[in-house]
Amino acid sequence: MKARQSAESILLALLELLCLCYCVPLKEVVTFTSNSNNALLAVNFSYGYFNYSRDSTYIILKDPGDTVLVRELRNVDCTKCSSAAKLDTLIKKEFTIVAGYYGGLAKLSGSGLINFSPIGKAVSAGTYVGVTISKDEASYFGDLTTVVSDLFTAGYRSKEIKKIVKEHEMAVQEAFDLLILHIDNMQSKIDLVKKEYKTRLENWIDLSKTYREKWLLIDRYKQKSKEFDEAVLYYKNLKKTVQKIKDGDKVLYNSINKLNDESFRKQIMGFAADIIYLNSSTKN
Repeated sequence: MKARQSAESILLALLELLCLCYCVPLKEVVTFTSNSNNALLAVNFSYGYFNYSRDSTYIILKDPGDTVLVRELRNVDCTKCSSAAKLDTLIKKEFTIVAGYYGGLAKLSGSGLINFSPIGKAVSAGTYVGVTISKDEASYFGDLTTVVSDLFTAGYRSKEIKKIVKEHEMAVQEAFDLLILHIDNMQSKIDLVKKEYKTRLENWIDLSKTYREKWLLIDRYKQKSKEFDEAVLYYKNLKKTVQKIKDGDKVLYNSINKLNDESFRKQIMGFAADIIYLNSSTKN
């Protein structure tokens, strides 16, 4: 009788262990992947390539003279702005694709708070306002788009999360490298246009024929300087956020076979907390 009870106790313990491994949400993984999903979805381009192209066009206008007020109030004729806006849309889509990957992992890990919206067409290769999205880059994000769709529609189970992370780690890390490259490029563009804008407006201020023109240009300079500074800070914080998610992803990959280890759980929760903090800094 005792032997039978002992066997039943062992069987019950095994079932409980299996439930812990496969049934109970992986809370730390849910937190990290959900925070990563939210941070990447929150990315915006309030100052992107469209704004850069428009400001660059403004810089190369001829000296305004008496027509400065007209030039200030009308829309600048920006022939490259359409292509620049398309580039902003494509890069935003790249962030959305990677966000979808983490949303899918969060869903598999037990989160019921992830909403999935179809990503739509893949990223298109091409050159937009001097920035090239290569065929390899388009291919990386095209493959990830398929992965994201499968994560939400193919009926994966939580126990398959290890397989998924192992299979797609290289593609995810490459995607992060490309996102960081875009951030660095945008930062350098803003630094350049800020310097050129300052030089241009100082020249126009010197050439102004009336106090009204002079103060109008000074006011515009103050407004644009604030806009440039805020944009630089935004991309600086965004890069930190993306790098933090990238580093956390590597920890998840390296620890994928020991998700219940206390050391991993503390480490990944540290990344999750840092992502929330950095994301809040990006929004401010």
